[in-house]
Amino acid sequence: MWAPCVGPTLGAAIALAAAGQSLGAALLVMAAFGLGIASVLLVIAFAARGALDRWRGRLMGAGSRGKQLLGVLLLLVGGLILSGADRRIEAFALDHLPDWMTRLSTAF
Repeated sequence: MWAPCVGPTLGAAIALAAAGQSLGAALLVMAAFGLGIASVLLVIAFAARGALDRWRGRLMGAGSRGKQLLGVLLLLVGGLILSGADRRIEAFALDHLPDWMTRLSTAF
C-alpha cells in the first residue's frame, strides 16, 4: 500500500537510520516506522472489512459483468487483428489525430 506521505516519511526514516552511529539506533528508527505504518494499515483493514461485507454481492456481480465485457472486447480486438481492420483504424487515427498526440508514443 502506498500513500503520498509514505515516500517522504520512509525517506526520512532511512536517512535517520543511515545517519545513526549505531546499528541499534538504526534498528529502532526503522522499527518505529514499521510499527507506525502497520498500525495504520490494520485500522484501515478493520474499517474496510465491514464495508466489504456489505458490498460483497454487488462487487461479485460487477466482477462477473466485467469478465464478460472483457471477453467480448478481447474477441472484438482479435477479430480486428485477424481481419486487418486494426491497421486501417490505426492509419485513420494517425491521419486525424493532432501531431502532439502521435508524438507521445516516441516520448517514452
